Amino acid sequence: ERSAAAAKQNANLISLRAQAEIAGHISLAESSAPHALRILNIALGELSREVTSPAVHLLFATEFVREVCSSQGELYLDLTANIKGLLSESSAEDKDLVRGICAYWSSIISGAPAQTHSPAIPHVIQWVPFMSTDHLLSCLDISLTSFDKGSQETSEMMPLLESVLYALMKLPPNSVYEALGARMKALVLLSVQASRPSALISEAVRFVMESILPVGVDPTVSAGEETDAEKIASKALSHWRGSLPEDVTLDLLEGIMGKGEWSQSSTVTATALMYRSSGARLKFAEWLASDCECLIKEALPVVSAFLDAASAADEALHPSLETGAKSVATHFSSFAKDVFNAATLGRRRALASNCMVSLIRLFPDQAKDFRRALTVVIESATPAAVLEHEGLVFLERLATEYPRWAVSEGPFDAAVELALKWVVRRFAEDKTDKPALLKSLGILGGLLPHATEIKPYLAEPVLTAAVQNRLDRAEPMQFASQLARNVTLKPPNTNRLIQSIVQHPQFQLHVRQTTLPATREALVALLEALFKAHPNVTCQPNSIAALVSLYTGTQSLADRRMLSVFQLFERHRRVSASSLLSRWSAKAGSISSSAFEAVTSLDPTKMERTFLKFPQSRSIAVDQVREYRDCDEELYDPVFVMLLLAACVNEGSIKNGISWVELFRTNVLSVVVAGVSSREGDIRRMAVSVLGLAWRALQNVTFHERDQTIFVLNRLRHFIPPPEPGKPQASPPRLPTCTSLLFAHTLHCIFYPATFVYPVAMRFLLQRPTFNPNDVPLIFEMLFKGSEDWKQHRTWMVAYLRDSMRGSRDWAVLRKRHAWDLLAAIFQESPHDPALRLAILEVFLRFTANPDAVISLVLRSSLLNWMENQASNILDGEDLAWAMIIENVLTMSDHEKLDANTAGGWRTSVSHNLEALMNRKGSIKLLAVISRCLLRLASTQPTYTPDLSHDLEAAVAWLQSVEPE
Repeated sequence: ERSAAAAKQNANLISLRAQAEIAGHISLAESSAPHALRILNIALGELSREVTSPAVHLLFATEFVREVCSSQGELYLDLTANIKGLLSESSAEDKDLVRGICAYWSSIISGAPAQTHSPAIPHVIQWVPFMSTDHLLSCLDISLTSFDKGSQETSEMMPLLESVLYALMKLPPNSVYEALGARMKALVLLSVQASRPSALISEAVRFVMESILPVGVDPTVSAGEETDAEKIASKALSHWRGSLPEDVTLDLLEGIMGKGEWSQSSTVTATALMYRSSGARLKFAEWLASDCECLIKEALPVVSAFLDAASAADEALHPSLETGAKSVATHFSSFAKDVFNAATLGRRRALASNCMVSLIRLFPDQAKDFRRALTVVIESATPAAVLEHEGLVFLERLATEYPRWAVSEGPFDAAVELALKWVVRRFAEDKTDKPALLKSLGILGGLLPHATEIKPYLAEPVLTAAVQNRLDRAEPMQFASQLARNVTLKPPNTNRLIQSIVQHPQFQLHVRQTTLPATREALVALLEALFKAHPNVTCQPNSIAALVSLYTGTQSLADRRMLSVFQLFERHRRVSASSLLSRWSAKAGSISSSAFEAVTSLDPTKMERTFLKFPQSRSIAVDQVREYRDCDEELYDPVFVMLLLAACVNEGSIKNGISWVELFRTNVLSVVVAGVSSREGDIRRMAVSVLGLAWRALQNVTFHERDQTIFVLNRLRHFIPPPEPGKPQASPPRLPTCTSLLFAHTLHCIFYPATFVYPVAMRFLLQRPTFNPNDVPLIFEMLFKGSEDWKQHRTWMVAYLRDSMRGSRDWAVLRKRHAWDLLAAIFQESPHDPALRLAILEVFLRFTANPDAVISLVLRSSLLNWMENQASNILDGEDLAWAMIIENVLTMSDHEKLDANTAGGWRTSVSHNLEALMNRKGSIKLLAVISRCLLRLASTQPTYTPDLSHDLEAAVAWLQSVEPE
């Protein structure tokens, strides 16, 4: 007793070595053993969880502790609980420490007769959390066997069975799905026949059934809610292999239906059966025919899965399934009421909408009745309920899959009418919009084109409220622009809305470019829709003048929309907008006094980027939808720049040579020169006309750089044939990009003579009486220059080749000069120059983005074999560009042609390159590109597709490893 008191008083200081000594005293006398065990039990009970891992190792290294943990009896049971309390169930090191103890108790259960299990069961349960998967499965088999044989010990085995199942379900799913699936029949029978149903057994059945659900189909998770890539990948690996015997599915479903209780476990289980068992669907259809209303009320996820699986079948619907589905179809209105009822839970509303879509798919002959019922429900719903997310998503899905439902006085008309009544109140009464409303506005805007008629008296107040109170918010402005495009307003009302916008105080925020780009884009889209509604009334000079102050002259979508409005003004007013555009300035909030001042306000750096990345697909006809591709706000719009320069030259505001120098230092002439390589004939014609204006004007002025400028323009002039008399002017021939780019660089250097390219380019032009436009200028001189500044010249030439590769004709010119071979040799010889290597890889990316270049590089230059040989020499930071080149090969090449010439060998080379990249384990961006490559490679001609199983497994393992980061 005194020893126990001392141990209790000094519990936090007692060392495990002292405890080992106590354990030694226990072995001296059997009569004192119970008292000594109590002493050790008290001491262990007082120990905190702060005991270090080495101390725990010392404790379990003693012979006595191992004997205690392997002994039976009530006193030993309590002592074992305290000893086990020093371990962590989640620690692999602790599990390894007690592996022998766990193996001992597992062997006791599996090796002893059933009648001797009872005393050992409590001890086994204590060590279940620390057992390995093999030991757990061994205990599970013994437990299930005892139930199968009807042993008298089954009631005592139930706690062991439940603890084992609980431990198994805490393990990684992939490691236990298959093991539990093999024992599914015994688990199902136990869950169905047990007099006292076990929640853990039902949960284990659900756990296995989840493994055979298609990935993405989970009745307990809303669509898009699961975003953890590691979990999705793990599920996919196991779900692909999931299966279940048909007799087990029927027994399981009958057991669930017989109990009549729908828990989460039984719901998930029955849902999985609907997707994976045709017999289960037939059985469930019989129950639907007899008690449909009750099942819809209590088991809606199962009903939804039944309809979804039935509607997805390719073959004709089985009569029993049709009978069950028709009994559900009588409740179509109830589903609609659930969807458009704000009081209904979101998950049930989503399931109800799924049921409606499946019914529409199953019974197209009843579409008219379904449409009428849905319209009635929507008309009787509240506006707030219609704007709820689930209802709008259902209508959006309906509009996408069944556009014929867009009929007069149909569901879309009713929904839009109610939604507009609600939106106008929110815009007028609320100072800020809730995130749910903003999200709903995006979906509602997509529904507007499907409404057969939007009543102007409902749309106009919404537009007015949006203009007055939401001019600085992107989502309301986007919705307003969509509404303006789909409603017919009276001309005076449209003009009044335009004036309300341009005179609004917050309009100046957009002029000063202090708002977000998305907000500015939405506002411009609204203005464009209003101007184009009634151009004869809306295209007023004062309104256009206000729009000029909002214009920034770039390639952004907003600016291109505004330029289309300026063209609309010229077309309908039959007057030029140059007088208005001459007051434009690139400086926010400023006004120019002339076109010359407008041109000189342009940013020379942005202008340089414009001629280097000239949008060669740009057309003057900006009304064409295809013209809204590649909208880059970092580039000026070349159409606007050329028009502005033409206005500047025509108005005669350039008074002296200094003004000409100031004008050309903006690189405006280089942008116009780049236009002669445009793919569009109207742009080439405009560029030649503006160059002609500039050339003619230069004949009568004097400044230092004048003669050099005229010399360069004359050289360029030789490639442009003069128009034939009496014939309509044809579009000038298109020059290769490398030619126009050289002249653009030269004109830039004339006015920036400190540039190192200036003497090289001028010497090149002066030394040659004629210039071959189908050749790559300076390529050998710049790539292999022998002077001290060779590196600078080589870097410039690599960038020049990158910017010159814009199409098939450019590739023909570059191939003639063996550009690929030269760059590949430099790449191999520069292992210690990562910047140059990356620049060369960018050129290769441009090459492989062209179909003709890809075929030539793969077949003639052995691109893929060269990459495979270089894979071991890839530097850090190059792997992403390497993978993007491979993706270009897969995307842009003619697979049939490559297969015919290589017998599929190019695919093997691609696979080897991808494998080499995956071994490097780079960034998540690299994994994304490789995944797309694998998808393309696996989706092509199976005759030549290499074995990708190893690559796919490596990619999934990589995804799982980077997801936690």
